[in-house]
Order: sequence, then structure tokens, then C-alpha cells
Amino acid sequence: MMSQSESLYHQCLDLQPDHLACHRALAVLLVDTNRPKSAFVLLERWSARSPQLAEPRIELARLHEEFGQNTEAQRYLAEAIDINSSDPRAWTAMANLRESQGEYAQALQNYQQAYYLNNYQPGVANRIASLQQKMALAPTHSPGGTRYAEAPNGWTTAR
Repeated sequence: MMSQSESLYHQCLDLQPDHLACHRALAVLLVDTNRPKSAFVLLERWSARSPQLAEPRIELARLHEEFGQNTEAQRYLAEAIDINSSDPRAWTAMANLRESQGEYAQALQNYQQAYYLNNYQPGVANRIASLQQKMALAPTHSPGGTRYAEAPNGWTTAR
């Protein structure tokens, strides 16, 4: 069944070379069948072939993050945002990565941008609320030296 699935994903990509779901599913299949290098190559080729699209870079970032390569993931997400600063998926992915690295103020700003671009993304509003609560309860000095204050509108801001 796996080889048949892989063949069908390739057929899909032959018909629609920039099909996001096919690329993602094929990359997952390649990782699940112990071929992560092939998954990286698949997404890197897509990115090179379609430099005008943010999606390949978002998927590359997800794959790098899955393998603990957060620096590369952040680089690809920054590229995706440079290509399309109106892509809420890119902002949400960047926010998630930054939150996982403890960069709460920056993560909050990224989630807020993602929410502004598309307030129907599942979980984004909850992440914003959670980070605001976390930052409100945190000491006034973070390990990086940033001080947090609550703005009159209730949003937490760095100063």
C-alpha cells in the first residue's frame, strides 16, 4: 500500500507541481518509511523550482523542526515571510517555533500577526491568550533582559 500511495502522490505532483497537500503527504510518507533525506530533497527541489511560493519553505521548516534543526527551521520561515508577509501559516509556524524556544514576546507578536491575517486559524487565539497570561505572571525581567508591561488595551508589550 505504501508504494501505491507514493506512486499516487507522484502522479498528483506530475499534474499539479505546487500542490501543497501532496508535497506534505509525500514528505510524511518518506519520513515514515525511513527516508528522511528523500523528504528533504523533495521539499528542497520544490522550493528551488517555485521560488515565488512560501509554502515549500514552510514545509521545509516543519521538517527541520521535526528533526530538531531549529536554526534551519527559523531561516526557512523567515524566507517564507519575506516571500509572502501575508501568509498566516508562516507567521503561526514562526510563532510556534519561537514559543518552543522560550521567546515568548516574539512568539506573541507572531501569533498576533497570524491572527490579524486570519482569525479563523484553529488554536491561534488560545495561544495568544495563553502567552499573555504566562507573560503577565512572569517576573518583570526575562532572562534576555526584556521587560514586559501591559498596554491599556490589555495586550502585553515589550519595552
